[in-house]
Amino acid sequence: MPISKRGASYQVSLSHKGNRYRKSFPDYTSAQAWELEAKAKLLRGAVLETSDGLSSGLSVPTLADLLRQTYKLYWSGKASAKVALGNAERCLEGLGANLPIDQLKQSHIDHLILSFETEGIASSTINRRLSALSKVLSYAFDRGLVGQKFKLTRQKEPMHRIRYITDQEEADLLSYFSQNNLLEMISFYKVAVDTGLRLSELLRIDSQRDIHQGLLSVWQTKNGKPRSVPLTQRAERALNEHPFMHLSQATIRGHWEQAKQALGLSEDKQFVLHTLRHTFCSRLVQRGVDILRVSILAGHSSLAVTQRYAHLAPQNFRDAISVLED
Repeated sequence: MPISKRGASYQVSLSHKGNRYRKSFPDYTSAQAWELEAKAKLLRGAVLETSDGLSSGLSVPTLADLLRQTYKLYWSGKASAKVALGNAERCLEGLGANLPIDQLKQSHIDHLILSFETEGIASSTINRRLSALSKVLSYAFDRGLVGQKFKLTRQKEPMHRIRYITDQEEADLLSYFSQNNLLEMISFYKVAVDTGLRLSELLRIDSQRDIHQGLLSVWQTKNGKPRSVPLTQRAERALNEHPFMHLSQATIRGHWEQAKQALGLSEDKQFVLHTLRHTFCSRLVQRGVDILRVSILAGHSSLAVTQRYAHLAPQNFRDAISVLED
C-alpha cells in the first residue's frame, strides 16, 4: 500500500526502477497529493527532492546516512562528540552501515546486543553504545522514517566500590612527585583533587581568563553546561607556582603510572586518574556537604550520578535516625 498510517503521520512509499522513496506527512490529503506529484515526476525522469538532507532524492536512507545527520544535529561541537560517534559506529559495524532504515528489524538489534555480550564487552560499554544508537533511531522515528520504536535492552551495571585516595596515599603520591622533581604533577594533583575537574577540563584552564577572585570557571564541559568551582588556597597556590596546563594527557598518564608502580598499586585497576575526581566528591560528602551542592560542583548530569557517594556520610544517616529516639 503506497500510503500507510505510521503513528500520528501518514507515510508514502514508492518504488521506481529499483529505487525506493519514502516521505511522511501530517495528514492523508497531503500524502496523497505528494504521491500523485511524485509519480508524475518519476515518469518524467525528474529528481525528487527532500528537505531532510538524508540522501540524494527520497530513496530510503541507510543507517550511515542517519548517523551523519544525527551527528550534525546533536553531537557536533560538543565535548562528547567523538565518544558518541565512536559508540554509534561500533553498533553500525554490527548492524551494517549500509542497511536501509526500513529493513532494520528488532531481531537485528537483539542479535547485536547478544554479540556484544558474547564478546565479553563490559555492561557499561554496551550501554554507552546502545545510548548512541538510540539517538540515531530516535532521529529516524521522529521524522517518520520508521514506524516503530525499537527496544534497546540495557545491561545491568554492577555497583563498584568507589575508589578514592586516602590521606596516606596522598602523602605518598606527593612525596614521590617531590623526590622526582615533578613539581607540575604536584600542582596537577592538588588542583584535580580540590576542584574535581576532569582531565580535559584541567588542561584547558587559562589562568588569565578562567580565574577571578578565587573562582575557577569551566566553560567547555562534558554535558555542555558551564560551571564554577571556588579554589582552595592550596589549589590557587599550585596554579600560580607551578602551572601544569602545557603538559599533555599522555605525559600526565605516564607519570601517574610510574607513581602507581612506585607505590605498589600496579594491580589496583581502580587507582586511575579519574580517582582524583572520585576523591573530590567523596571528601565533600564525608565532610557533610549535601548531595545537591556536590552534584553542582562536580558538574554531574543528574543527582542520580552523585547519589553513588551518599553512603560515604554515615553520620548523616545516624542524625536522621536519631530523631526516632525522641
